[in-house]
Amino acid sequence: MVVGLWITQIIPNPFISLPLAFASHMVLDAIPHNDYFYFQIPGNFKHMHESPLSIVLLGVGGFLTMYLALHTPNPIIASAGAFMGLLPDAIWAISKRMSLLSNGLIKKINWFHQEISHTTFDLGEAFHNLGAGRKVSFPTSFTTRKENFMKISDSALTKLGWFVESGIEVGLCLYLSIWVLLK
Repeated sequence: MVVGLWITQIIPNPFISLPLAFASHMVLDAIPHNDYFYFQIPGNFKHMHESPLSIVLLGVGGFLTMYLALHTPNPIIASAGAFMGLLPDAIWAISKRMSLLSNGLIKKINWFHQEISHTTFDLGEAFHNLGAGRKVSFPTSFTTRKENFMKISDSALTKLGWFVESGIEVGLCLYLSIWVLLK
């Protein structure tokens, strides 16, 4: 969300910045980011985005993003940029819930979002494998990642890798947030 908002501040023309905000989500999903922490949350939810932690993080992120948007020269365009940055995940989550995956455009967006732009590379797993003298592998599915999580989650090197991933995410959001506030 913050990246989409930030793009609208760099490129004030919404006909250019809003599609770029949408595309930025796909680019950022190609960077390793920590999804494994969802497996550590107790509860029986069907999708990781249903977890209470996800809902709280989305709420806090939404609140902070709207706060930033209100401190820009054009809060409407800034808010639209934040929304466009979140839209690929929203399309995926809603289509999963409502079984809209057969729709042509939605199906193509979801396919690109999940199969092309999402990385299967995980720094925690890479650190673990390097520390154990094994080859760094790329899981091919979310299920494989969950199985791998169960095997490597106690490793200190794994946790270090996940900490680095989280630091990259938080650092980027903080940097861009401060940039927007100081502009």
